[in-house]
Amino acid sequence: MLLTVAMGGAVYAFNALSVTTTLSLKEPLSINLAAVAGDLALDNMSCTTSTDSLSAACSGSVYPGDIGAVQITVANSGHEALTVSPTVTSSSNDVTLTSPSAASVGAGTTSVFTFGVTISASAATPDTVTLTMTFSR
Repeated sequence: MLLTVAMGGAVYAFNALSVTTTLSLKEPLSINLAAVAGDLALDNMSCTTSTDSLSAACSGSVYPGDIGAVQITVANSGHEALTVSPTVTSSSNDVTLTSPSAASVGAGTTSVFTFGVTISASAATPDTVTLTMTFSR
């Protein structure tokens, strides 16, 4: 007895699955507060932060011989601690700055970075000096 089995050909289609995710990376560091201390505060210098909290500006008139500080509060809104490294420059040799050391800013916390400012007693007047403080991570 001969048995013949005819199998119909079946075609199975598989649609590949995919997922596309778009990520918008935001800067986790921001400036919460910029303030001055010492003689700079006595001279009525003032500071403001930008609306996006990514920069700040301080201005005012100071005197030769003044000693003070610019204090910047840096916030970390990220979920991991970040090491922040500050650097400074002065457009005049009559104004010296001391930069704070690099520091870790914990997740969801703030750290205050204090930049020392010393104006030479023999500084030429009148003059305009630009102090630049930057932070990198």
